[in-house]
Amino acid sequence: MENAGAEIIQQFETPDVRFSRPFLNNVLQHLLANAIHYRNPERKLCIQLKSYKNANGNIILACTDNGLGMDLKSYGTKLFGLYATFHQPLSGRGVGLYLIKTQAESLGGKISVSSTPGEGSTFRVIFPAD
Repeated sequence: MENAGAEIIQQFETPDVRFSRPFLNNVLQHLLANAIHYRNPERKLCIQLKSYKNANGNIILACTDNGLGMDLKSYGTKLFGLYATFHQPLSGRGVGLYLIKTQAESLGGKISVSSTPGEGSTFRVIFPAD
């Protein structure tokens, strides 16, 4: 992260998440890697990591960046597919978001995204309440 010159803001309201540690580490690594890879070269990268409980008692892990953002109307249904890439000429492998989705779902969770082209994205991983 230091090499990326990113500012990381952490707001963890829920210190404990009952989720497989290797899966959770993998989720965080892929979210951070995507934020770095799809950064906006015209501004300093800022990533906010936040956890909180929603009204249903689910724990939400949110990763917000000020990167390139994406057009969800065009790509939203394909976003979490295997080998899905959308930012040319920036090519990724198209596996990170797919892995996050399958890992979260395998343990009863899910992932969602909100994004604005040119402004950034927020990925939310929802962990089920106990």
